[in-house]
Amino acid sequence: MTSTDVIANPDNAFRHRGQPRWFDFYNCRVMLPEEGRFFFLMPYMLSGEAVSPERTGLYVLDGGNGGPTRRIQTGIERVGPDGWSAAEEGCGLSWASKGMQSVVTETAIQAVSPHGRWDVLIEPFISDRAEPVGDLRRFELEERLILRRVPFIHRVPVMKGYASGRIEWDGEEHRFDRALVYQAKNHGPTLPERWTWIHANAFAEDEELTFEVASNPTSDGSAAMVRIVRPDAHQSLTTWEGATIHLDRTGDRYTFSAVSADGSVTVRGSGTHGASAVFTVPSPEDDAFEIDEDLTGHLTVEINGETFTTDMAAVGIAHRKPMP
Repeated sequence: MTSTDVIANPDNAFRHRGQPRWFDFYNCRVMLPEEGRFFFLMPYMLSGEAVSPERTGLYVLDGGNGGPTRRIQTGIERVGPDGWSAAEEGCGLSWASKGMQSVVTETAIQAVSPHGRWDVLIEPFISDRAEPVGDLRRFELEERLILRRVPFIHRVPVMKGYASGRIEWDGEEHRFDRALVYQAKNHGPTLPERWTWIHANAFAEDEELTFEVASNPTSDGSAAMVRIVRPDAHQSLTTWEGATIHLDRTGDRYTFSAVSADGSVTVRGSGTHGASAVFTVPSPEDDAFEIDEDLTGHLTVEINGETFTTDMAAVGIAHRKPMP
């Protein structure tokens, strides 16, 4: 980040200033497929005049596990409004408080907290868009139009990248070169009543493929999206642009299907939800959002008749719940 693209005012809600309620969070995940291991951290911020002052600030969740057989740990910290800043474009964030100094960008993750240490350099590979944002005014207008249909916007600055460095967690040091990395940014005026999400970027049949499907209920039905991304091809299917998309979870099994508005793209598949990390984040409305994610799930995807599989899929479901 540079001084010209950093916004220091915690009331600006990153991009849409003056909103009565707003939230932003990142999900930054590093995976070691050969070890079946993942690590993640999630900066989270609430802002706006209608948000309880004691809950305005930055929440950070960082964690890691050794796959389905090891204990999963999570930790959450609170940082005051004077201890963070954010970049207006891309995936850029920094925060600081007692015992924790961290920076997250599209090319680096540096974090020191009571729960561990990250020193990671990132080589971005593919994103959720073919071209980077060039016209911020037009981009903001597009986001406002999307927010008329959905409660928040899901962006993926890094659908897939390669990470090198080290992570210390639970008293162990893990060094790696060209591990897989994923970075998402979600922001909007509210969280939905529930949210179902699948993301995978480690397919055995095609190392360049990244796939994502997600849905949440809206007042006029369900808003859902599919992303099929390779370095030279970006396909996005959304219900608000005419695609037909279904995503359901029954027990530990997910099933999904999609057809583009013009019928040229058909998708179907299924996944399983195994050992998971369950954590709770605050919502702008003073209740909570419980997220149940498994980052080592099995996934089978069929795209226009071609099948792809992985055992390192992120599969998750979330829902609102009263604050304890």
